[in-house]
Amino acid sequence: MAETKTILWDTCVLYRWLTKFPTDYVDHIQAHVDDAKAGKSDIFISTISLAELRPSMVNQASETPVSILRRLCSFITPVDTLPDIMSLAGELRDNEYLHVDGDPKRAKVTLTLGDAVHLATGIWMREYSGAQNVEFHTFDDGKGKGNAEGRGVSMLSFHNWTRNLENSNCVQQAIELKRKLPDHALCKLPPKGQLDRFKEAAREVATDDDEARFNEKLRKLVRQKPADKTDTSDD
Repeated sequence: MAETKTILWDTCVLYRWLTKFPTDYVDHIQAHVDDAKAGKSDIFISTISLAELRPSMVNQASETPVSILRRLCSFITPVDTLPDIMSLAGELRDNEYLHVDGDPKRAKVTLTLGDAVHLATGIWMREYSGAQNVEFHTFDDGKGKGNAEGRGVSMLSFHNWTRNLENSNCVQQAIELKRKLPDHALCKLPPKGQLDRFKEAAREVATDDDEARFNEKLRKLVRQKPADKTDTSDD
């Protein structure tokens, strides 16, 4: 008998399911919902999502976040922000995060309160509540939050933001927590955008040791450079 999967949703996944926008991964999220309704998986959210969920943003301005959850999301089990979870979130926020490939002199960033609580909830479920195979589903890539450069700690690539934090037990627990996009095995992955293809090509160029081949790939890469020059992702 297949083991029941335990899924913790970030608030951004809840928003995606309620609004169906952007459309990428909506079918994947719906497949997870169908699994939960069929008893094949359990979906949880932290109750901090109730503070992050704005009814007007999901065209439900006449309702409260909790009424939306009860009416539209009865398949979701809320996890209270218990003292142990909030204490763990405080430990996570007490660290300064720097990208493993970043300049040591670059300004370090801290976790937002919401991110820390979501991670702490996942850790608590995995380490202390007895839940098995916990997956934290999120779209959070760290962009547009956290510091003056418009970037913060990415939930998806949290492990890449833990330079010099190998001795922090809570950080290591967060690294061990399975953090992923809400993809479902029965659904097709969304097509990659131009910027994603450009980044893959750039990584391929950077790892080629043959000088002539490197130069040829570099010329091709320059010709296909995407128009969006504002993205400085280093995840």
